[in-house]
This record gives sequence, structure tokens and C-alpha cells, in this order.
Amino acid sequence: MKRALCAAVLLAVAAAAAPASRGRRALARGREAAARGGGEEALALFLAASALRPRDAEAHAMTGAMLLRLGREREAEARLRTALALAPDYTGARVNLGRALLRAGRREDAAQEFFTALQFDHRHAGAADGLAKASAR
Repeated sequence: MKRALCAAVLLAVAAAAAPASRGRRALARGREAAARGGGEEALALFLAASALRPRDAEAHAMTGAMLLRLGREREAEARLRTALALAPDYTGARVNLGRALLRAGRREDAAQEFFTALQFDHRHAGAADGLAKASAR
């Protein structure tokens, strides 16, 4: 009886861990595809990773970054905001959100995101550059 219960518990733990493991693999494969220049392939993998790991800020941030790279600013904004809701100090996600807002013509909102990113990492060149661009008239 104890063996059957232990086996059932182990199976349940393995089943619960399987989506997380698949999500990590999808995220890694998405990074590889992005490095090769495969934007749509990378996006599909990042979307899979964020579906398998909905509480993973990095999966949402990578999805948002790829959407931004593909020129899909509105979708990128939503994904990056999700990442920041999970990890408010995720500087890369905040800088990319600023970039998405800047491309959408929302300079003041973009400047605020870049400024906030610099509060977390005062040496972040992308945040400093973005703040300068958003503040320029």
C-alpha cells in the first residue's frame, strides 16, 4: 500500500514538473531561434514557454521582446507588462516596454519606464539612451 502511494505521489510530481521542464526547453530553443534570426519560430517557442510557465517573468519578457522585434508593439506592451507584474525589477523588460511605448509615440510613458529602469540599474545603457530619446523634443 505504501509503495503504491509513493509511486502515485512520484507520478503526480513528475506530471506537475513536466510542463515546467517543457517550458524551460521551449525558452532555451526560442533563444537559439532568435539568435539565428528566426523571429517567427522564436516567437512561437516563447509563446509556448509562457503558456507552460505562466508565472515566469522571463518567458513573458522574451515573448514581448520578440513581438517588439517583429514590430508588434501593442502585443509586446501587453506581454512586457505581464512580465513586470511578475517581476517589477526586471530591467530588460522595463527597457523594452519603454521602447514599445516610444515606437507607439507615447513619449512621456516611455520616459517614465526608462527612468524607472535606471532606478534599478543606473548603468543600463539602453535605459539611458531610451530616456534621452524619449525626452528629446
